[in-house]
Parts: sequence; structure tokens; C-alpha cells
Amino acid sequence: APATPATGSAPAAAPAIASLAKLNGQAPARRALDIQRWNTAEGARVLFVEARELPMFDLRLTFAAGSSQDGEHPGLAMLTNAMLNEGIEGQDTTAIAAGFEGLGAEFGNGAYRDMAVASLRSLSAAEQREPALALFARVVGAPTFPEGALARLKNQILAGLEQQKQNPGKLASIALFQQLYGAHPYARPSDGTLESIPALDRAQLAAFHARAYAAGNAVIALVGDLSRAEAEAIAARLSAALPKGPALPPPP
Repeated sequence: APATPATGSAPAAAPAIASLAKLNGQAPARRALDIQRWNTAEGARVLFVEARELPMFDLRLTFAAGSSQDGEHPGLAMLTNAMLNEGIEGQDTTAIAAGFEGLGAEFGNGAYRDMAVASLRSLSAAEQREPALALFARVVGAPTFPEGALARLKNQILAGLEQQKQNPGKLASIALFQQLYGAHPYARPSDGTLESIPALDRAQLAAFHARAYAAGNAVIALVGDLSRAEAEAIAARLSAALPKGPALPPPP
């Protein structure tokens, strides 16, 4: 800061950050997390951490349903996950988004090589929590894969794959994975190819969802302003809403 014209002296230095001063040169203590674990009746694994600091909770469902499970249909896992919130019985993607937004809740999803995820962040008060969980359970457990939305998403993906032709870094990454993994499923691009995406249809997505989004193939992680009893009820509700089935065999 410039000197004060009246005195010619600089302003006093700002005080040190109090939280750092309290450390007094010592390493901060590690927070011990009480991660509680159990399995639901349908075979889903549950991880729960009670955290009462904020009146909200985070929920994350992880499925062993990444592109390593695509088989001969590259892009199947990614497209199935992307279609989760595009339609449920009686509601299209706009209504689903409005449902979460009206409750102050956030829905998220994504698919990778080894896993696919769906997440929910909501206030923990019952009047927001219960309807948010009900909508989330339908989106993840019973998507309808509407044809119109599927066509739109496929066009978006194909446009992205065309753009990749102008991206040297992306092309190099694809070539690297092919060199590293050869015939292994990891060698195939998670986003699919210009040849594989157009061939995917609604029946394939529904079949993949039925086996890969099964309760036995899921891990349910809960963190936030919930009691153990509330967490157990949420996990049981979500597990029951998923297709029935065992864990998929891991890739070689």
C-alpha cells in the first residue's frame, strides 16, 4: 500500500491468520472419521459418516458400471449414465431438473472406465430430504430412456467426437491407451466411437442398466446431518429401488 500523505508512514501490517497462529508450528491433527459400514438386504454396500456441522447431506451411489463393462459396444456405459435423468415415468428431463431445483437439491452423474456414479446433495430436513430422495430413487432406479432424448444425446456425442479430430492431445491419449492396453477393455475410448454410438439403441441401454445398476453392484456413500437410523432407512430405500442382481465380474 502507498504511504499515507499526512504522515509518510505505511499502514500497520495486517494481523496473522488466527487459525494458523493457533497451530504454533505444529502439524494439524488428523480428523478421525467414524466410517460406519453395513450391507443392505439386496447386497449393496453402505458407507456412512455422521457430520452434524451443516443441515445437509451428500449421497453418492457408485456402480461397477464403467466403460470397462462396454463389451463390444463402446460408449454404452457412458450413454446409459447420461440418460438417467432424461426421463422417468410421467416426467421428462425438464420436470426432473425442476423437481430437484424446487427442493434446493443437486443431482449429479458421470461415467468413467471402472465406475459410474449418481449423486444427490440435499438439505437434511425431512420436508426437503424425503421428496428429493424419492425423485433420486426413481431417476437412478427406473429411468425410461426416452427415444427423443436418446437421439439428442447421441447427436451431441457424435458432434463431440468430430471435434476430437482437431484435438491432438485427445488423439494422443486415445492412441496411448491403445498402445498400453491392447485388447484389454481399458484400450477402448469411454466416449465410444463414431461407428459405435449410432448403433446403440434404447433396448441395449435398458439391458445394461438392469444388470450394471443392480443393488449388488452398488456402493452407497452417505455423509452429513443424519442419524444412523436415518442413514439405514435411506440406504434400504435406495437399494430396494434399484434393479435386483449381483455384482458384475470385474474386468480382467
